[in-house]
Amino acid sequence: MDDIKRGFRDAKNTVKRGARDLDGHQPQDDIGNAGDDVRADIGNAGDDARRGIDNNERHSDTRDDAYGTGGNM
Repeated sequence: MDDIKRGFRDAKNTVKRGARDLDGHQPQDDIGNAGDDVRADIGNAGDDARRGIDNNERHSDTRDDAYGTGGNM
């Protein structure tokens, strides 16, 4: 699912870049494109972080406690 969202973000940015350049290239276009890229990168990083947290939680469920000692600490 995250790959689909990543692809959607990339396609959306490509369309926006094209739309901005319809009237010729202006410095404001670069600022808008940079903002779009930052938003997409943050969204992708959030998806990656969530996936990592989910994977970690899934694997930590097999241990009895956070230290993997079975509660014998």
